[in-house]
Amino acid sequence: KMSNQKYLTAITAGLAVSLAMVPGAVSFSFLAGVSPLVGLWTTVVLGFFAAAFGGRAGICSSASGACSVVVAALSSSHGPGYLAGCAALSGLLQIGAGAFGIGKMIRLVPHPVMLGFVNGLALVLLKAQLTHFQDAGKFLSLFAPEGLAAYGCAIL
Repeated sequence: KMSNQKYLTAITAGLAVSLAMVPGAVSFSFLAGVSPLVGLWTTVVLGFFAAAFGGRAGICSSASGACSVVVAALSSSHGPGYLAGCAALSGLLQIGAGAFGIGKMIRLVPHPVMLGFVNGLALVLLKAQLTHFQDAGKFLSLFAPEGLAAYGCAIL
């Protein structure tokens, strides 16, 4: 049985993870070409299913960059109406992969390939977000939101 301290720890951890997932969900929805509310609700639903059916403590599920890159092409060519079917199909494929133990195959992918994939994904996200900074005057102005974001990133 869980004590009150463990409940408090679990709730605090859940809040921290959910707050950390908000910027990723919004940026991935911009990349996919859909409303940020779609990204946020997707993260909520994925978080619920990961908490309800997940098998590991500390697992974190949300919208992923790899999916948003694929979904961007789907949503631009066929419209956002196909996103629900795409999500359902990918869920069925993941359930099938889990049932047949295909997850063990990730051991065959070398570590440099994984790092290259993540770095390439970071470049795609950077390119997608730089379109919001096209006006150089706003970019250099400390009083515009774009300038504040740019200077904040530079300080970090």
